[in-house]
Amino acid sequence: MITPENIVALFYLYKTNKREEALIEERLRVAQSDQEWMENLQHKAGALRQMYLENENYLDMYWRPFMKGKEKLTEELALALYDELVQMFNEYLEDDLFIIEVGELLESYFKESGMVEKHITTMAILGVIYSNLPGEFFGDRTLYMIDEILKYIPQYDSLQDNDAKQNIIFAVANRAYVLITQGKLTTQECIDEIEAVVRFYENPDIICHTGNLVNLEEHAQRAKNDLILAVLKKLEEKEDNANFAEYAYQSIHAMYQDALEEARQEEQKELDIETRIYFCYYKILLERGEISREACYAAYRRYYDYHMNKPVQIDSNSPAFRRSVRFVLMLEYLDELLQLAPKEEKEKLIHDFCDYIKEIPKKQNDIFVTRLIYDALQKILPEITEKMDPFELLLEVVVERDIAVTVHVEMVSHIAKLLLEMIYKKKPEMLLGTLGASSMEEVLQRRDEFFFFLKSSSLLHDIGKVNISYVTKNQIRLLNNIEYACISKHPELGEGLVRANELLSCYAPVILGHHKSWNDQRGYPYEYLCHTIPEALMIDLVQFSDCIDSATDYLGRTYAMSKTSQQVLEEFRRDKGTIYNPQLVDLLSEDKETQQKVADLTTKGRIEICCDIYKKYYE
Repeated sequence: MITPENIVALFYLYKTNKREEALIEERLRVAQSDQEWMENLQHKAGALRQMYLENENYLDMYWRPFMKGKEKLTEELALALYDELVQMFNEYLEDDLFIIEVGELLESYFKESGMVEKHITTMAILGVIYSNLPGEFFGDRTLYMIDEILKYIPQYDSLQDNDAKQNIIFAVANRAYVLITQGKLTTQECIDEIEAVVRFYENPDIICHTGNLVNLEEHAQRAKNDLILAVLKKLEEKEDNANFAEYAYQSIHAMYQDALEEARQEEQKELDIETRIYFCYYKILLERGEISREACYAAYRRYYDYHMNKPVQIDSNSPAFRRSVRFVLMLEYLDELLQLAPKEEKEKLIHDFCDYIKEIPKKQNDIFVTRLIYDALQKILPEITEKMDPFELLLEVVVERDIAVTVHVEMVSHIAKLLLEMIYKKKPEMLLGTLGASSMEEVLQRRDEFFFFLKSSSLLHDIGKVNISYVTKNQIRLLNNIEYACISKHPELGEGLVRANELLSCYAPVILGHHKSWNDQRGYPYEYLCHTIPEALMIDLVQFSDCIDSATDYLGRTYAMSKTSQQVLEEFRRDKGTIYNPQLVDLLSEDKETQQKVADLTTKGRIEICCDIYKKYYE
């Protein structure tokens, strides 16, 4: 029987291990020699493995029985879980999906038990967590939690807990914000949502029962302004924008004038006002026809040049860095400059973006920053030409921000190269039809092209994982069902990113198909039939290499014991013709030289590659 003390012990161990995990990563930064790098990496692998076993033991005893229906919540247990959930949330421990499991269970319990105020707070926590995760997975859950909170509005006057009251007040504006940022509303529907929010905060009954808890008059104006700014940030060039421009003009103009006056009082310039207010003010002038596109771009560019030429005064490791003007400009507003920029100026802006992103410190747990970079890049990629090398850009500003992905794709590219060398040496006719090669002469002539394509697609094959790093960084416990569902989407996320650029789209089939079986009957995306296309063999080579690296990884794999390359080959033989390409399996089974090269690469070669990457990562 599980007790509240067991719950406390579970969370204590888990949080202790989460903090220790971060410390282990930090220790890698101070290695001075190759020997120290190797020792630290091996220590990291062993320590994470031990944490994994400890966590799994405690989760099996004190948490999973609830998830499997073998243990029922009592009020005492629910309150113990609730206290730990709130504490973990307030401590910003980055294990959102573990919080989700606890929160979802408590949400159902508190709802059924009529524990209104605990129910509201639990849903508020879940709403925040879901809103920070990719909208394509969790957008609907964010909205569901907010809507459930708002069902308690009729009981607002009877609530005794101030936190519950505040959560209802904030949920009203948050609901409109989620709908707006999801981009599902017309501009008129945005106006209607904003006005509904203001009416709620002006409701005399709500004002009466709120008292001094929140200044609703100020909150209403602030919410209206924030929602208008959110609409303008999402606003694209459409015919129905004029109506919203008229509606928003007075509010934006007032915000701009207030910001300007505040800047003058502090002996600053117009260009020192808040980025979103400045950009939205000129955007509204453009939408109203008061200025031309050229004049709007010139205003944007004045602001951009002013701040980009300023001496940097904020330490990039400081929390204030994320709020700095440069950070906001590059990651949230550069796409607006590019939309209006003359063709000859776009290249310079993109180079500035790349240089800036490379300067941002790479931190293993900086998931928020990595996702902002990913989102910003999606908007910028269509503008990147061959001259700017979009492939190197993706590697440098996305892939290399995630050390685990970087190590893995580098290993996969080395293994894939060995396999392609084996094919050219032993059976080059296997390449007929690959990438459109119609004759053996063409296969031999295009050798360099084939190797280049395989290396490039290997290095990009897991780029979609960077956008779901909140899942992949949970190394010290088994992934749950929600996390597995997210992981299965990473080929589609990666494919969507490279499709944004014409020069990168050629790698999309490998990225999308590297988790499909040879007979197309297993793996994901389920509906994708990748063995009917000219890139089929390249997909097989990446799939093979991916499996070899994952199974033999004794430094980064904590959830299972690593295998030898010979054990992996036995698995290939067992599943050839279904999961694995039978020709490739037979060829590797017969080629002892390549087997030895793979064995060397996945053992001592792995240490050398890991050390090189970690040293570069922490420079």
